[in-house]
Amino acid sequence: MPHQYLERCFLHGCRDQSDKEVVQANDDAHCMCPEHSKPSIAFLAQDSKGISYLRTPLDSHVTSKMPFSTSTVTVLKHFTAHPPATEDKWYGPWTSILKALFRDEDNFIVTPQQRIPDDSESHIPDFVIEVVKMTPAAENTDVTFRTVLIVEIKNSQHWGNGLPALERQISRQTDAAFAGTAHTKVYWIGVVGPHWRYGQKVDDGQSLTPLIDWHHVTHDDASYADFENLVTLVSAL
Repeated sequence: MPHQYLERCFLHGCRDQSDKEVVQANDDAHCMCPEHSKPSIAFLAQDSKGISYLRTPLDSHVTSKMPFSTSTVTVLKHFTAHPPATEDKWYGPWTSILKALFRDEDNFIVTPQQRIPDDSESHIPDFVIEVVKMTPAAENTDVTFRTVLIVEIKNSQHWGNGLPALERQISRQTDAAFAGTAHTKVYWIGVVGPHWRYGQKVDDGQSLTPLIDWHHVTHDDASYADFENLVTLVSAL
């Protein structure tokens, strides 16, 4: 049965930025702009149920691991325009994001991280989510769990002045992960309201290493692309 999508080429510089409805029997849709009508181009697509995907035409198995529901995107847009009073309001959309990125069927578990003592230098409220990679039991081995990603989230009003406290807390959380189930490297996401970036920490006593610049919204095309890159990095651990 044909699938119905709303598609838009999300590559910068594409002149074809209008949403268009595409009815197709398989995955051979194309961006209609002259320079992008080839199979290597990805699209932000939305199916009839309102689920957004990053897709690559002619290559259905490359469909993104990160379907963001319309409700998640709506909440992100609302909180970006109207910051919530407390940081816990971000828990719902970020849990949805992480569950979409790191799927159960790929042996990832999204869970609150065990609390460590508060940062003595800062009393900025936060909450922490971690992604754990599970290795199923095999012959003569038990199930194992490995922390692969730490997500530290603070509310919008702490953007700017709260960044040093955010970095200190990420460093402390990643060190706690190394003392637990993390191996020699763990990835992290730092979030202050709609602002976010990711990086890595290696268990060598060195400081955090950001891998991208700050994004200032969570639900745009550039964020989708960097989320997909992060999934690739974490999956390789």
